Amino acid sequence: MPLPDTCSHETEKLRWRDSLQGRLIASHVLVIVFALGLVVLTSSIFLFRYERTVEEERLAQLAVPLMAEVNIVRVGNQVPEVRTKLKIDVLDAQADAMELRILIVDTDGTVRYDTSEDDSLHKQSFPEYADIAADVVERSQGNRDLQYVFLRPSREEAFAGQQLLIAAGTTGIWDAKRALVIVSDSRRFPLLGLFLPRLVAVTGISLIIASLLGFLFSRRIARPVHRLTVAANAMSGGALAQEVPGSGPDEIGRLVSSFNSMSQQVSSTYQSQRDLLADVAHELRTPLTSVQGYAKALRDGVIEDEHQKQQALTIIGRESERMANLIVQLLDLARLESGQTNLTLNAVRVTGLIQRIEDRFRPEASAKQIAFTLSSPEDIAIRGDEGRLLQILSNLISNSIRHTPMGGLVSITACAVGVIPSGGPGVRLIVHDNGEGIPIDRLPQIFDRFERGGTASADGSQGFGLGLAIVRQLVDLHQGTISVNSEPGRGTTFTIDLPSFGVQSPTDRPVSRSSAAPASM
Repeated sequence: MPLPDTCSHETEKLRWRDSLQGRLIASHVLVIVFALGLVVLTSSIFLFRYERTVEEERLAQLAVPLMAEVNIVRVGNQVPEVRTKLKIDVLDAQADAMELRILIVDTDGTVRYDTSEDDSLHKQSFPEYADIAADVVERSQGNRDLQYVFLRPSREEAFAGQQLLIAAGTTGIWDAKRALVIVSDSRRFPLLGLFLPRLVAVTGISLIIASLLGFLFSRRIARPVHRLTVAANAMSGGALAQEVPGSGPDEIGRLVSSFNSMSQQVSSTYQSQRDLLADVAHELRTPLTSVQGYAKALRDGVIEDEHQKQQALTIIGRESERMANLIVQLLDLARLESGQTNLTLNAVRVTGLIQRIEDRFRPEASAKQIAFTLSSPEDIAIRGDEGRLLQILSNLISNSIRHTPMGGLVSITACAVGVIPSGGPGVRLIVHDNGEGIPIDRLPQIFDRFERGGTASADGSQGFGLGLAIVRQLVDLHQGTISVNSEPGRGTTFTIDLPSFGVQSPTDRPVSRSSAAPASM
């Protein structure tokens, strides 16, 4: 039955944030926020480190021409201590244009020149940088490449929060005697200041788009679960036949498919139980009416003749026995269908099995002058429960004798087969009669409960329609198969394939037995 796309009253009360879709969206958004936050943090660290690297490369490149100018200043002035003779307007202009502060220091850390406007550091000493300056100057002697060291002073040192490059190098034939110190103001996150707002904007837009997609995807994922909830609520209300759309190869699709299968089975089982109760009530109504009627007649003294009393008692006993047999068969069938029956599997020789069937039904067949023919190789055995195998054949033979007219034929044929439908070698049992047959339109339901296959038997007797249902359950328990072929007026053939226990000898010669009632009977 189609499902409405609405929840029950209890489902409507469920808060959205507590629903599956709400939790899916929340988890989706949290994952996205975490991922985007991680991207922003990683990008910030990368940009910060890249900015520092770019600044160091810039200072290293600027140090080469500046070092050359410093060496020229030193050579071109014989009295370098005098500030007015050392100062060159070009060097000051370069420092201002590059937004740098340039110092010339001795190897003992004393400042000889400062490009700042007031020359505030002239002749001041910075012993903490003396060793570094001396080492750089020493390494530059005889080396044509510029030697330099980057420093980031701590809070306790001079130029804290700024970046220093201490360099020294030769220019042509002139060796460096002093070190060049380039002081760069610390530009905190200049690249981040440029790109971070754009990165945050892109992150926000991505979050909105991803949240929208997450809402759509979570809604698609949660829709089958919502439908399952609606269907489950409908089943709890008594509407057992439910079919939820949305089955597929994924987990949710398989869940929907399993639910639909469960719903069909529950509905079918419930309907079968109702049909069973109705059938049992129908089957018991007639014998109970007979028992109650004769019992009341005997109690009220309506029947006074002794012969009629005995006849009434006989009918009561027969109907009581009939009801008892019905109840026994119903209980047996119920245990089989519920899986409460266990089999004791052994090697059951087919010749011994059909011999016991012959001994059991010979009197009944003789009474109706029915030829009873059995054929089986001596070397085959079935892997099964002997008592249940006897029950299978007994039910089939009983039906055949009941529906075969006087002078008819009933036969059992056994043979080995290479492969049975359930797999592996097996034994095929064929029960055939030339009785009244089964109408073609009744064949599909012949193994159902209370299905008799016809209106009446050959001798006027009638069973309960449970024997073949029990046979099918027992064959299934033995991992076998059963099929039926029938033609009205020409007889019925049941074919049973059961697992074989193994071939015990190579002979294929069948052993045949037949018993027929005398013609005078």
